Amino acid sequence: VTDRTLGTLNALRDACETRGAALELVAGNHDTALPSRWDGRAREELVLSESGDRDADATHVARTVVCHGHEAPSTDADRYVIGHVHPTIEIEGDHRPCFLRGPGTYRGADLLVLPAFTRLAPGVAVNDMRTDAFDSPLVTDADRLAPVVVDSPSDGSGRGADAGDAGEALRFPPLGEFRRLL
Repeated sequence: VTDRTLGTLNALRDACETRGAALELVAGNHDTALPSRWDGRAREELVLSESGDRDADATHVARTVVCHGHEAPSTDADRYVIGHVHPTIEIEGDHRPCFLRGPGTYRGADLLVLPAFTRLAPGVAVNDMRTDAFDSPLVTDADRLAPVVVDSPSDGSGRGADAGDAGEALRFPPLGEFRRLL
C-alpha cells in the first residue's frame, strides 16, 4: 500500500465520517499489505439488508453480499456484488471496462461483477471467456452474464454536459447470445 493510496483511503474515510457514514472496505486476494498500513477495518464480506443495515441477520429477506469474489462467500443472499474478475469487453477493437449482470446465476441469486476501480488493473476481455476461465467460484454460467458499459462522452472527461452525468449505461445481451455479434 503506497503512501498515496493510504492518503486516499484516509481522505475517503474522513469524507464518509463527515457525512455520518462509515467507510467499509472489502479485502481482495491482492490486499495482503492493507492491514499493516491502514488502521481501518477490511472485511472478507459485507452483508447489507434491503433496509440498508450492515451485517443484516437472517430475519431480513432481501440481502446483498459484497465480497471480492476470489472465494465463495459464507453468507447466503439474494444478490452478490464482486470484483476480482475486472471485466472488459472488446468492441470494434476498443477495450471498455464493463459490469456483468447475472440474474439468478449464483445459488439462484443475482450476481453483479464490477469493473476494476483503477487503471493499474487493466481488466480482462470477457468476449470469448468461458465459465472456468473467470477464476471466481461465483461465476457459474458465463453465458448468462450480460455486459453493461457506461459510455463516456467523446471529450474523454468521463462526464456529460452536466458535471453529474457519468454517461449512458449501454446494456447488452448475455455473453452466450452476444458473442456471435462481437
